[in-house]
Amino acid sequence: MRESRRQELRAHVTAVQEFSRKAALDAGDIESSGGEAEWNGINDDESGEGSDIQGVDGEDEYVDEEKYTTVTVEAMDLGKEEESEDEEALAERMRKRGEREKGEERLMKKKEARQRAGPKEKKKKFRYLTKSERRQDRAKVKMGKAKRRKEREGDKEGQRKGGKSGKVRRK
Repeated sequence: MRESRRQELRAHVTAVQEFSRKAALDAGDIESSGGEAEWNGINDDESGEGSDIQGVDGEDEYVDEEKYTTVTVEAMDLGKEEESEDEEALAERMRKRGEREKGEERLMKKKEARQRAGPKEKKKKFRYLTKSERRQDRAKVKMGKAKRRKEREGDKEGQRKGGKSGKVRRK
């Protein structure tokens, strides 16, 4: 069973290859005499360095679903683009390097600030007060309130006796 599938697969692959070769021959992409010739690239002799490439520096009109489009094809100057790409890449690298250095400076400043501040004190663990501690706290609060009340009453009495009061009576 495996053998029959392998043979079917091989037959299908060869049929597809033949079909693609015939289509390429009809389109003129592959020369008919070569069979399976290797691609050696474009030779300078074939291209003709001084000659213009066909289709460059011209205008063509295309019709697509009743839309007329004019396309202008111009030759490219690769030398200038390569230089500008190099300059852009260099500028991008310099910008990234500057950002990285700024980030490192920030980190160093943070580390220095932490070292100057010293080790952090541990936060005390929360615990509820005992009954006696709550009583003591209430007593302290009461004593403080009583002291402030006494001072206020003493100030009011001093103002009444002869000091200047906040209110002025007009006749």
